[in-house]
Amino acid sequence: MGQETLDGATVQHLRATRTVPGKSDPATAALLLDLATFDLYLDAGTFLPAELAFNTHPSSNALQHVPIAIQLSGYQRESGIMAPMHVQKFLQRSLLIDISVTSVAINSGLSPADFQIQ
Repeated sequence: MGQETLDGATVQHLRATRTVPGKSDPATAALLLDLATFDLYLDAGTFLPAELAFNTHPSSNALQHVPIAIQLSGYQRESGIMAPMHVQKFLQRSLLIDISVTSVAINSGLSPADFQIQ
């Protein structure tokens, strides 16, 4: 989609959709395309995810959009991996969940032997 401003920050806006082959009816194809679309916003300087936005729908009405946004921020490097230390979930633009991470452990309990086929 291109470069945009999101909450005062410059981001790269990506849109992804999943197509369902074999749906020739234009109305059905359009509905399926609409249901399987999400937007990903990457920080323009770091290319780290800043926000994932998509719609959920009530089970009784696939045409009714209920916007969801997951915002990621406060990235810190841990074992060579950048991890978000602040995660927020918005439902219809209202804050639903606010998580502050105090520490991250990457691959702390698994050894490569745990993944060997036996």
